[in-house]
Amino acid sequence: ICWYRNTKKMDGKEEVDAAKNAVYDRQIRLWGAEAQQRIGSSWVMIWGFGGVNVELCKNLILAGISVSVCDSSIVKLSDLGHNFFLREDDVGKKKSVACIERIQELNPFAQANVIDEPRVDGYTLISVERIGKKSDGEYYTKVMNIAKDCREKGISFFYSRADSDGGLSVSDLGPSFTFLPDRADDGGKRIENFPPFAAYAQLCPSVWKSIARKKQPMPTTIWFDRIDALYAASSQSISYLEFAKNIVQTHGLNLSDESISRHCKVAGTQLVLVTAVLGGMLGQECIKAISKKGEPTNNVFVFDSSTDAGIVYLRVGADPDANLTSIDKPPAKKPKLTIIDVDEPANTNGGTPPPQNDIVILDDD
Repeated sequence: ICWYRNTKKMDGKEEVDAAKNAVYDRQIRLWGAEAQQRIGSSWVMIWGFGGVNVELCKNLILAGISVSVCDSSIVKLSDLGHNFFLREDDVGKKKSVACIERIQELNPFAQANVIDEPRVDGYTLISVERIGKKSDGEYYTKVMNIAKDCREKGISFFYSRADSDGGLSVSDLGPSFTFLPDRADDGGKRIENFPPFAAYAQLCPSVWKSIARKKQPMPTTIWFDRIDALYAASSQSISYLEFAKNIVQTHGLNLSDESISRHCKVAGTQLVLVTAVLGGMLGQECIKAISKKGEPTNNVFVFDSSTDAGIVYLRVGADPDANLTSIDKPPAKKPKLTIIDVDEPANTNGGTPPPQNDIVILDDD
């Protein structure tokens, strides 16, 4: 056996490229060189460094995506339960600053930095995680403005939250999205007529009662996410508990006083088993959005750890200019409901829905 050695000396750039190819060899084989190039040139802004975005950040930086972390909150001892970038001596420090060095250590070929205020310009994708009760209207207004800005500039937007034993994520990849399927039987053709993503601004004022499923009750995570936002937008000077009970009675929601009281106590409490699932799911979706490889989830994913169920809700025909609706001014009309099965054609004639309901579509047309 003869061993041949390449004696040609490589310059600095060639050495870096060779090292990158060695690190990302598996990803290149999986996604292709073109997709990996998109990934390597992307920047993601992460606002709110809770358990979901922590898991997402780890997945993105390892894949080669650069990240900016925006979270000026102070590290508490409880944060160590869901943030593996923190150590006990970080308690009392600014969260983003305490984490950034350990984030960078994960991958020298991606960049990680800290920003003081959330912004959109210069980024490929934005991920916002709601942490704690966030009962101030200014926070939701800022989230809404960022979501609208992303929509206008063609930047992918993701929103997530995890409370106790449940959580959800919302994705908005714009009114049109083109991607390359990862299934061999598609012949490598790009999908261009993918259903449009609903704007986050339109999802917020949705009448969630309209998508209650006949065979499976709506996860309480969705109900409480709406109630929290409505409470933040309301000018009523009453307690959250009283406000939530009024909404339940007004809209006929299937929420008991016990579940409302429990939410008041556990809102913002994050369990690793929930944040790991949501963060892993979100990482997968962000990679799809950036690489444009593989069919994305469109567009609300809900996870309930008590039943180990993950459900996708799809909303189309959305108005990107809709505003956050307060409880004093509910939407004028309720959208139509169409339930389809992932393996069956959509039932749009008002007949009996398929026996296995996997996706719910809301259409305002």
